[in-house]
Amino acid sequence: MKNGDIDNRIKTLIDGLRLPQSKEEMVGIEEYFDDSETIFCLLEDDDKIAHFSVETDTLLKPESGDISQSHADIMLTVEIKPIIVTIGSVSFLS
Repeated sequence: MKNGDIDNRIKTLIDGLRLPQSKEEMVGIEEYFDDSETIFCLLEDDDKIAHFSVETDTLLKPESGDISQSHADIMLTVEIKPIIVTIGSVSFLS
């Protein structure tokens, strides 16, 4: 069973890192968080991404148990740079 081409998988990943755009994108989240918790998002909007690089590999043996076809192990490295430089964001430039 195929899980889509890499373009669609990357789009799904990026969409998952950005701030939800509507209530419909938040359906089902209540099982992971309660109302008192703050949910942090990496991106306000995905149009701020300036560079993106991907390396893929094959998982040869699951660590434990049966892993579904929709399972993915992702290692994400992010470099944050301010769009507007202020006194509060100047430390990001070094």
